[in-house]
Formats: sequence, structure tokens, C-alpha cells
Amino acid sequence: MKKQITVFLLLAMFSTQIFAQTKSFENVTKFRLRNSGIIQESGTLAGYFVFYLDDKIDKKNDAYLLQILDNNLNSVKSINVLQPRGSFLLEAGYNGKSFAMMYYSKGDLSIVAYDKTGKKLGEKKYEDISRIQKAMIESQMQQDDINPSISPLGESGFVKQSLVKNDKYGYTIEAFGNDMSPLWTYGSDVKSDLLEVADVVYSSSKYVVAYVIRKKSLLTNKMDGAIVVLDAVTGKKLFEKPMKEDSELSVMNCFVNEETNTFNVIGEYYLPGEEIMKSKSVGLFAMVLDKTGSKQLFKKISWAGDIRKFRKMDPDEKDKTQTYFHKVIRTSDNKIVAIGEQYKRQVSAMGAASQILSGGRGATSAAELHIGDMVVMTLDDQYNLLDFKNFEKKSTNVLLPQGAAYWSSALTAVYVKAVGGFDYNFTEEDNTRGRFYSTYTDFNRKGEDGKKADAVLGIIKYEDGKLSNERVPINTNGSALWFEPAKPGYIAVSEYFRKKKMVTIRLEKISY
Repeated sequence: MKKQITVFLLLAMFSTQIFAQTKSFENVTKFRLRNSGIIQESGTLAGYFVFYLDDKIDKKNDAYLLQILDNNLNSVKSINVLQPRGSFLLEAGYNGKSFAMMYYSKGDLSIVAYDKTGKKLGEKKYEDISRIQKAMIESQMQQDDINPSISPLGESGFVKQSLVKNDKYGYTIEAFGNDMSPLWTYGSDVKSDLLEVADVVYSSSKYVVAYVIRKKSLLTNKMDGAIVVLDAVTGKKLFEKPMKEDSELSVMNCFVNEETNTFNVIGEYYLPGEEIMKSKSVGLFAMVLDKTGSKQLFKKISWAGDIRKFRKMDPDEKDKTQTYFHKVIRTSDNKIVAIGEQYKRQVSAMGAASQILSGGRGATSAAELHIGDMVVMTLDDQYNLLDFKNFEKKSTNVLLPQGAAYWSSALTAVYVKAVGGFDYNFTEEDNTRGRFYSTYTDFNRKGEDGKKADAVLGIIKYEDGKLSNERVPINTNGSALWFEPAKPGYIAVSEYFRKKKMVTIRLEKISY
């Protein structure tokens, strides 16, 4: 993967290290950035968890440690977890009540749940996963890019999406309690004559929203998409909304307002009759649905007519970029602000060479996604376009897996988002003051003074109805550096030192 540094929260100004509280973990023989995270309880940051391979116990077992810290980095609990030798930790998540750890070993999957005291709550085993799912997991393991499949179901459990082999390939969405006991299962018809896949785009204790794509076969470019909304308690389908509105629609994200029970869908639209898999979109769309699936609002925003007015381009210049939106925020002054990132597909020189040298049997395709500037789109409460700003950063490229040549650019962007390929990191909202701030990694490592840093944080801030952008240089001696939320007035700065086999976390005071 292109990133050695992943950044998760705003850094407005680094202070001196005399304010730092520090916690170190030694004998960390293997560590991946996704094996740590924040612990939230009732919407408030309560602490952190760090999960890593510690040592080999014997010829048959590996020892993992689950370290739990409070929001001052004080140790709350250290939990020993034994797994059979050769197990690979795919995912680690927390839902406010329990941890879920998903392992892959010799073709089998297992999900093990623990509470905060280290008590094992339950385990779910999958001993007969489909060949295509197994191949996808093993390919992603080689690239250290695991597409997340487990999402919190509020604090009541977890929901997991899977690819399954029916008459054709289909999907299942399963819900489990905190003890891994099954709650419900929803999925495609085992007798369906269509190939169907689903991606959970939103989950909570109230709703589970999936974007479902259906095709006749893997090779056809024709596809149909739909938003499926499930009751998170019962698994009952509340409604299904086809993504068609006088033209083809491709979904990027869905944001749910649970106070009003409305579903805000954002994506791209195409000319009538055009195939999503082959064509470039005409623009963006926003659709608001009520809890029955009835359309309350639908708005199209064209690249050429609407957005181009805000872009600094020559009249005859063709814009080949598209935008993937990571976060949509309704501000206190009743505006809708969408944080996004530009991208375009292109041929990868490295991927093409790999394909030639391997006789077409390479692990990657000859395609890559070119990641460009950050974008902030501002709309009124009826989704009319008010502004569309670009914030420049150094472009980066993400090599795509085999088969990606058959994906649409929108589906490619969804995949790259899932494996952490975009440079966007995190958005933090301060509702009491009506502001928010988003961060991203800028691989242009030169600061305003011309000096090079190990990393540069980009900051987009919205305050008093105005947008601003800052770039802050960061230096580190670690092999990897990342940031996470912290208690008010601080950020958590984490580093991994590969040679020392050590992870350190410290709290840095910030000013913003």
C-alpha cells in the first residue's frame, strides 16, 4: 500500500512535548495500524485499545495482547489472547460494549468477542467459506489491505457482510449479539439467476443500510444497484430503493439522520442508457428518502454546468477527475458540507510491467487510482450548490487488484476507500461551537518555510460559516506514525518502531 503514514484527527498546532502523557508497548513483533482504535461510550471518547502479536508460546500457538487504556493513557486492562499458530488477525473492532477480533487460519474464519475485562463472550466459526471469498482474503493479506467486513450494531453487537456461493455468487448480512449469538440473517435468494454483492454503508442499533449491486455475470458491464434498508433489531427489510432516476445512479455513501428517520444518499449519475461500468459520470446526485423509501428530495449537480463554475479551468479544458465524498455534515447554520477527494483511473506503469512479466498472471491489474486534491462542497438545506472548493495536496497513486479493469470508477473509489487508500483521514465535529475540522495526509512534505518534514497534516476547518486550510509539518523517528482523537484540547500521537519492536502513544496538547 502507498501509505506508511495514516492520520486520523486534527492537528492545529504541535506544542512542546512537556505536555505529553506517554504509554509504550514493547515486544510488538508485528503491528498493523488497523489493530488499534478508540473506545467510545455514549458518544464520548473513553479510551483506546491496542491489539498486537506479542510472542510465540509454543509450536502450536501465538500470543496476542489486547491493551485497554483510558482517555489519559492509563492502563485499564491487559488481556492475553491465544490463537493457533499461523492465525492472521484480519480485523479488530469495538462497539462500546465488546471487542470483536476476526482471524483467518488455514482457510477458516473465526470471530472472537471479549468484554473490557478480558472475559471471552463468545466465538463464531466459519469453516466453509467460498473459494472466491478465500481468494480475496489471501490476496488482500499479501498486500496488507483487508477490506473491512464487520461493523458495530450500536452497542448491541456486530453485523458482518459475506460473499457466498449460491446458484451464482450472492451475499449474506448477519447480525450477532455481543456474545456472538446469531440475531438474524438477511441475504440474496440462493436461487437467484443474478450475481449479487452487498456492501454495508451504514449500521447502528436502529438501521443497517446496504448498497446492493446485481449483474447477470462477472463479465457483463450492465449492472443494477439498489439501497436496501434493514431494521437492525429484527433484520426485516424496511424498503429497497432502485438507484434509477431517469438515468443510472451509482452510490458512494449513505448518511442517516436517525432523529428524522431520513436517508441521505450521495453518488454519481450517468446519461440515460449509458453503462456505469464503462462510462464517466455526468455529475453528482443527492437523494433524501424517508423511512418508507419514498423520495423527499432529488438533486443533480453536473460537473460541466454546476461545478465547473467554481473551478479554475480554461473554457476548453476537459476535467477528467471525479470526486469521492467521505463525510457529509449538516452545520449549525443549516448548510450541508461534503468533504471529498478527487480521483481518476489510469494505467499503472508498474502494474502493466507486472502483467507483462507474469504473462498476465500478476496479482495486480494494470490499473491504478490517481488520488488528487481535497474538495469541500457546500450546499443549502435543499441541496442547491453554494460553493465547491479545491485544497491542493500532492497526488498519490493506488495500485488496483486483478479484475479492477471491469469495475466502474465509482466502484473502484469505494474499494480504495475500504482499504484506506485515500489521503482523507478523519472529521471531528464540535457541535457546541458549530464548527468542524477534517484532516488529510499531504505527501508534499515541504512546510511553509521550505523545510522537509517526515509528514504533513492538512487541516480543513469550518467555523463561523467560513472554510480555512492549514498544513502542519510532523517529524518522527518511527516506522509509522498515526493520529487519533483524544480528550478535549489534545490529540493522540502514535508511533511504531519496527527495529525496537515498540509502539508508543502520547497525548499532545493542541490549540485550534
